[in-house]
Parts: sequence; C-alpha cells; structure tokens
Amino acid sequence: IHDGAIVANGTPRQLKDAHSPSGEFFVIARHGAHDLASTFASLAVPGGIAVTDNQNGTSTVAVKANDAGGFVSRAAKLADDKGVGIVEIAPRRVSLEDVFRQLTGRKDKAQFEGNAA
Repeated sequence: IHDGAIVANGTPRQLKDAHSPSGEFFVIARHGAHDLASTFASLAVPGGIAVTDNQNGTSTVAVKANDAGGFVSRAAKLADDKGVGIVEIAPRRVSLEDVFRQLTGRKDKAQFEGNAA
C-alpha cells in the first residue's frame, strides 16, 4: 500500500521473487594475488562487474551475469581453475524495503522516515 492505494499484492516471498533482478550474483572470495574482475569477466555482461574489498580478508564481486543459468557452477569451476578461494556464491536478493522503494519510486530511507506518522 502506498498513499492509500494497493501497488502490489502477494506473499513476501512472491513480491521479492517478482522484483528481484535476475542474473545478478555475489561472489565472495578470499583476498589474493588475483584480479577478481578479470577472473569473472567472461561470466558478465560488459561493465557488469564491481569488486569491493571487505575488512575480513575477502572481496565481494557483484556480477551481472551474461547467462544466469548454471552461473554458480560455472563461477565455481572458473575460480577453481584460476586458484581463487571462494567463500560464497549467491544470487542477489532484495528485501521487502527494496521492493517497496522500487514500486513507489522512493529512493532512500530518509523518505520513509520523513513521512512516518
């Protein structure tokens, strides 16, 4: 519900599944001598790689996959072939707050708090 109107309905899982970006994955890898963007480039659309260094000795690689089918197994094999230590590979999931923002056009949390009753 947004401004008194129903903008979508369904269970929380149905809403998140319907509004999750397909083909977006996170790969969490151990720091090493590897160029992670280059390692996973063959699995991504052009410009579809972003690497963030974490403070716990890992990096998160956000990948917009060029083919989502079988991405996890292809990424794991590629990492193994290149000697990259993988901690986790997972699809990007959205929260209900993300779904609400997408459906209502609200951009940030401050907009929610500014309109709270």
